[in-house]
Amino acid sequence: MNLIDENYSSNNNSKKILTAGIIAIIVLILIIVGLLAYVSMSNNNKVEFIVENKKYSASNYLMQKDNLVYVGIEDLTKITNNGYNFKTGGRDVEDESQCYITNSYESTFFKVNSKSIYKVLEDTDEVEFYELEGPIIKENGKFYMPISASKIAMNVAFSSDNNKYNIRSIAFLEGIYNKDKSNTFEPDTSIVWENTYSNKKLLKEGLVITKDSEGKYGVSKVSSSTDSKSKVTSVKTSAIITPKYDEIKYVEKYNQLIVSLDKKKGIIQLSNKDGAFSAETIVKIQFEDIKPIYENLFLVSETKEQDGKKIEKYGVIKSENGKEETILANEYDEIGIDFSKFTNNDLNSQYVLYDSLIPVKKGNLWGLVNLKGNVVVKIEYSELGDTSSNPNSNVLIIPEVDGIVVKKDGKYGVVTKTNRSLIGNIASKIYKETINGKEQYSMIYNNKTSNVVEYIKKTK
Repeated sequence: MNLIDENYSSNNNSKKILTAGIIAIIVLILIIVGLLAYVSMSNNNKVEFIVENKKYSASNYLMQKDNLVYVGIEDLTKITNNGYNFKTGGRDVEDESQCYITNSYESTFFKVNSKSIYKVLEDTDEVEFYELEGPIIKENGKFYMPISASKIAMNVAFSSDNNKYNIRSIAFLEGIYNKDKSNTFEPDTSIVWENTYSNKKLLKEGLVITKDSEGKYGVSKVSSSTDSKSKVTSVKTSAIITPKYDEIKYVEKYNQLIVSLDKKKGIIQLSNKDGAFSAETIVKIQFEDIKPIYENLFLVSETKEQDGKKIEKYGVIKSENGKEETILANEYDEIGIDFSKFTNNDLNSQYVLYDSLIPVKKGNLWGLVNLKGNVVVKIEYSELGDTSSNPNSNVLIIPEVDGIVVKKDGKYGVVTKTNRSLIGNIASKIYKETINGKEQYSMIYNNKTSNVVEYIKKTK
């Protein structure tokens, strides 16, 4: 009986030891799996910030806010090869809530808490407006923009994948593809490198302007590959638009091309679906000059004889679903406002106000027409907006009342976008000012200063 008890006790102890060993092994496996998962998760959460193939500390340049990744604007100008200089304030005024970057080709302007930025093209003074996925912010004295905005704001190729952010400037990309022929590099001689800055922006999309033996221009996708044996890098192009045009100009805002043939111009729309590029003619080649101005609207012009002189007259056409429609005939002396005079008006287009009205000028008088070409505000005003102050104080629109400042008989007034008079032409001046840190619209009437919005409310 004692022997049986001893054997039973021994077997029982062995089972306990075996069970404990199995449990220990399972726990060890679980710990290892947990550690591997932690390491994997840590690697997945690790942010990589790469600029022109060089790694930078993400903690020094990036920050996260409201589920968006932001990059320091001034910081990025210093580490990219795009020739930008960073400036605080506006171009014409000191303002701690604004900054801009500029090079010899264009300037990009930012304002704290705004999701809009605009670019001024230095050679033409044209203005392009862009909406961002998040607002410009300022923290610890530094301006930040959503990192995705860098593609537009700073003319860089931008990509992101699994917390890896990659930025490459136009100059850097050009350096990859534009080299002299050598034992290790085979260029594509059809690529046009001595090009306008607007056309160089195609590189951000992986595209280039090409030219054939007859001097005609087209657009191609560009790539490079290195032979594993010879170690020779070859640049190759694949045609999106075969060379057949006398001139091509890329319009970044709308991803469109202004193409010219036999001294006439038209518009081609570029599209990119998962890396597959396509091109479609949306305005046939028929105009002396043309450019996109707003969604599917295009400013066109032709030279006419007037009083023995050749005068440029402007109109607007619409292109939608493959059909072209004349909105305004070529009979206007100007279309659109001079944005440089109203830089603090929160405009999103110099050609369309309140997404509905086109400023037009006939002779010496201004008015407003709707997007169907119908006159809404009569063409009877000597000015649209008060430009007697400076770009930061000048007023064109008053959003709180859907107002537009107009001038007639030497005095300023305010009408709505539906042409209802809010203030008759009685004010000697209407301007924007900051009082106790808050912006407001003021006017001078009978030598007294009044708040425009309050005056309108009282006189309704």
